[in-house]
Amino acid sequence: FRLIMSNFNHERFAIAVECAVFSAVCLREASACLAERIRGASAPLAGGGHRAAGSVEESLFKTRAEMQSLPLSEWRLVAAQDRLMDLSSKVWTLRAWVESLCFQMSRMEPQEAFLKLGAQTALLKVQSTRIFEAVAAGTSEVMREVGVTRGTAVERLYREVRAFAIGGGSEEGMGDL
Repeated sequence: FRLIMSNFNHERFAIAVECAVFSAVCLREASACLAERIRGASAPLAGGGHRAAGSVEESLFKTRAEMQSLPLSEWRLVAAQDRLMDLSSKVWTLRAWVESLCFQMSRMEPQEAFLKLGAQTALLKVQSTRIFEAVAAGTSEVMREVGVTRGTAVERLYREVRAFAIGGGSEEGMGDL
């Protein structure tokens, strides 16, 4: 049993690293898509005017009263930016935890790491798959129809996200470790 469990620690850690990297890929692609939408929202229309009154960047620093007068298109862009910011903070937290655990593993003997870091590795794997699932879903929503178009990284990762939760042990089983 000990041998089997020690082999799972490396697999769980590898899954956590993959989830952190793939989450960052989703965020990068969604940020690029949102930046393109922002440029399109402030582009001139064929009839002369602009789609949005003022830039989205300026709207982030307005008061609540000023924000209520914004057009709906700017509200959607601000909400998408806020969503990406929230997802980004989760990914950076996950990345810090992965790096911390990697540092701890590099400073310990394999047997010591197995005994002291097994539960933490299992929890990291559970949390990383949950964050990856939230990021994949959130970025596909931010990207709208582009997020579900075949060929984008977000679309492919969104389809495969559940496979990461299953590999290395299910969430229910690792909760007992």
